[in-house]
Amino acid sequence: MFESCYELKEAFDRLLKRPDKLTLVTGEVFPTQRLLDDEVDGTEMEGVEHLGQYVYEMTQAKIASLKAGNSIPDVLETVVEPQDSDLEMDEAEEEEVNHEDDLEGIE
Repeated sequence: MFESCYELKEAFDRLLKRPDKLTLVTGEVFPTQRLLDDEVDGTEMEGVEHLGQYVYEMTQAKIASLKAGNSIPDVLETVVEPQDSDLEMDEAEEEEVNHEDDLEGIE
């Protein structure tokens, strides 16, 4: 909708050059030392459920490492692939999304 607006063209051109999915670099913590243009091997998140599973598994790896007496794991090798069930909505979720869409038109 706003992409065709002349005043916003420069902003949208910059925005659309970037990926539209969150990519996490395994083992990287904030603040990072890498530069924006550095090549990294990351894991692309397919949705909120995938991100939640990824964070959970990284947390479990950190806890296991701490219990084993290590301070911080060097690199967590766990890569979580999204499950088909994570990407599909059930009927109740679809109705909720459709209901929210209907409410947007009322305002």
